[in-house]
Amino acid sequence: MQPIIIETDGHQIIRATIEDGFLIAHLENETYKIWKIHDDYSLQPIVALGHRIKQPRIKDKVLIAELDDTPRIWKINDNSILQPIMVEIPGHQIKYARFENGFLITTLEDYYTEKIWKINDDLSLQPVMLDVDKHHIRKTIICNQLLITQLDDYTYKIFTDIIPKQNLTSQQMLFIKSCMQEPIYLESNPEFKTIFDSLTPKIKQVLLKKKFVRPSIIMRPIPALEMRSDLKRTKPLFSK
Repeated sequence: MQPIIIETDGHQIIRATIEDGFLIAHLENETYKIWKIHDDYSLQPIVALGHRIKQPRIKDKVLIAELDDTPRIWKINDNSILQPIMVEIPGHQIKYARFENGFLITTLEDYYTEKIWKINDDLSLQPVMLDVDKHHIRKTIICNQLLITQLDDYTYKIFTDIIPKQNLTSQQMLFIKSCMQEPIYLESNPEFKTIFDSLTPKIKQVLLKKKFVRPSIIMRPIPALEMRSDLKRTKPLFSK
């Protein structure tokens, strides 16, 4: 095996991961260094000029990292130069940012409201407008063009192809809400399986992938209990 030489300016690497063809090293001074891994296993450093990046995440050549406790977003060009992607929400501060299946999801500081963005080819961001009846979105899951939102009143809305056209019965909505709060085992109740089977294939796929629904109950061994001494009696349990 051929070792890969990493220059860390005298710092010690605590942990290293590889994401989408990039090597991310966590150093002992709580900073990070990033390199692009070429086909010949040579490394090309990714530099954010004048900044120390923290908590970097890379997906589809888009880098999310924290600078001064604020998430910043860049496109990593082919020459490994970082091009900033501007996310501005007037009057709001972005607290967290993450990727979810091709979309950028930002969490705002006030009320921890989530906003959803589509990243266009020209690096512009297009907000995804959802009809949530003036509620705040607290949690978002995107999978196979199916978008599930948890609102601030603990209700849920499901969108297909990012367009709200999926009509669900009250029973189906209750089932989805329950399983997102606590996993449901289909074998525990035939009615659960009936409701689950009535959902569309996309919804079922998401619920299974996120482990909100599980096919069978996981049996755990229960240790044998010692017989209590007061049960070791010869007289009848109920005496006249």
